[in-house]
Amino acid sequence: MVENLEKLEFELRKDLESNLDNFKVSINKVRGSGLSLDATRQIIIPKVGKLFHIANLSKFGQSLIIEPFNDKDINSIIKSVLESNLGYKLDKTTKNQIYFSLLPFNEETKKKIILDIKKKLENAKVSIRQTRQKFITSIKKLTSLSSDEEKNEKNKLEKLVKDFEKKLVNIYECKSKEILE
Repeated sequence: MVENLEKLEFELRKDLESNLDNFKVSINKVRGSGLSLDATRQIIIPKVGKLFHIANLSKFGQSLIIEPFNDKDINSIIKSVLESNLGYKLDKTTKNQIYFSLLPFNEETKKKIILDIKKKLENAKVSIRQTRQKFITSIKKLTSLSSDEEKNEKNKLEKLVKDFEKKLVNIYECKSKEILE
């Protein structure tokens, strides 16, 4: 019985950590007041039958300078960067380089981005609640538990879930502050 409970708790922690990690990854892809390398990792360029990450071609900062290996790729690179919705505008192109700059943040853009990450937060919370429900059902299936033991296990589960929800909210608040800077 104890082994089953320990196994359930281990699986719960693993699932909650996975939910938290997925949220972190999705939040790190969102542009803050500057641009992070994580945000640009989502820009993928179609290239001769395979996808190619832009990080392999570029220099970062408030400007994005891309040096394509082949000048035939320039149009697909421009399209990929502009469709990434990271706030870049095309400045100029030469035979060897493509220059983009970040559009300045205005209040409307900041509010839109914060709403987007708020939706991601809510989706992460839903995922955590679904994980909680799955484990509550598993606890109920353990017939060897008394009602007091079952209640204690549910309380431990609730505490763990609340801790992870607090971590989610903390990540959201940090990203919101970064955007509002």
